[in-house]
Amino acid sequence: MRPLALASWFTLLALTILWEGWLAPARHTPLFWLAVKGIPLLAMLPELLRDRPKAYLGSCLLALLYFIEGVVLAWTLRAEPLSEFGTLPLAWIEIIVTVVFIVSAGLRARRRLRTA
Repeated sequence: MRPLALASWFTLLALTILWEGWLAPARHTPLFWLAVKGIPLLAMLPELLRDRPKAYLGSCLLALLYFIEGVVLAWTLRAEPLSEFGTLPLAWIEIIVTVVFIVSAGLRARRRLRTA
């Protein structure tokens, strides 16, 4: 489960950078939102790479914020016509990636706590 958790965390980080940097940045302060969304992901990365169970649990709580963002955007933009790099497909990708991370990280933390 660790490779899947790390892969989904890196995917969420890449999605955030691409989303806020190039694909569909915020209209007024794109660099601010890139920092607000990207720095927490980067801050948790060293502890995830050290394979600490508390880091997985804390990252799951953090990932819930990204899940909520994806659900809110998917719900509010559901009637918007699909564009090639619109916000709606990015929101669905964010939802899927965060669910994969939460499940895989939860299972990894559970396994690490049982063996400790």
